[in-house]
Amino acid sequence: MTLAARLEEYIKSELSDSALYAELAKKAPSSNYRKILMEMAADDTSHANEFKRIYKSMTGRNYNPIVKPPALKGSFNEILRSRIPSESDDYRKYCEEYITSKGNSVLKTTFYLAGIDDNVHALHLIYMLMK
Repeated sequence: MTLAARLEEYIKSELSDSALYAELAKKAPSSNYRKILMEMAADDTSHANEFKRIYKSMTGRNYNPIVKPPALKGSFNEILRSRIPSESDDYRKYCEEYITSKGNSVLKTTFYLAGIDDNVHALHLIYMLMK
């Protein structure tokens, strides 16, 4: 898969994750959890926007996928639990992209920062489950 195709996938995934966390924040049992989830949603939107910027600089085209509103199924804790593997997988994926990116410091930095945020997201999810 080309880098451009992977960026399309990452953009759509980050926007979907952002929508999910914003929707889940509405079900949060406390204002602290709502704040954490909204920060996670903002992080994911920021990642998508940075990937879009890089995509446009590489291809000359905009990529703005349509993301359907999430249908949350299960309890708040079940949804949190289901998201941990995805955030962990994204962390690994972005770290691998960081390692294999050659020459483009903006791209490397973007993958690095997205990976860090996704690792922190997994930790936030675990934190909310443990309380």
